[in-house]
This record gives sequence, structure tokens and C-alpha cells, in this order.
Amino acid sequence: MVQKFKKNSVVYYTKARSLLELARLKNPKNPRLWVEAIRLERRAENEKMANSLMAKALQECPDSGLPLADNIFFCGKAEHKPKSADAI
Repeated sequence: MVQKFKKNSVVYYTKARSLLELARLKNPKNPRLWVEAIRLERRAENEKMANSLMAKALQECPDSGLPLADNIFFCGKAEHKPKSADAI
């Protein structure tokens, strides 16, 4: 049975979190899964969880540019230069 959920509903975020968590358990080194989980938390306005996931993503995928680029994009303007230097 296929159910349609509104993007802003609690059920939508719960299902999406669950799905991404299962995928990350099976593929912990896949940076795309980490970034999608981080973006989901930002859409849900859960910045604390997004920051926690970003830290884990950078530990799990240190050589991937995707989490690093996402981190630079979403950080404050004052942090752009130091984080960009770290990426190089």
C-alpha cells in the first residue's frame, strides 16, 4: 500500500529518516546518503541533528568532497574562508 505524505508532516520526516538510516547502515561510506540525511534535517529545521550528522559524515567519508562542499555552503559567511582552506 502506497501512502502519500505531505512534505512538512512529521510522518514524512520520520519515514525519510528511517530509510536513510537503514541505507547508511548498509553503506556507511556513501557520502550521498550522508548529505541527503543532513539536508533532510535542515529541511525539518533540526540544525542540531544536521550538525551532528555532518560531523559523522566528515569522519566516515574524509576523502569525499560532497560533505565538505555541503558543509562550506551551509556554514556562516565568516566561516567560509577557514573551511575552504581546510578543504584544500
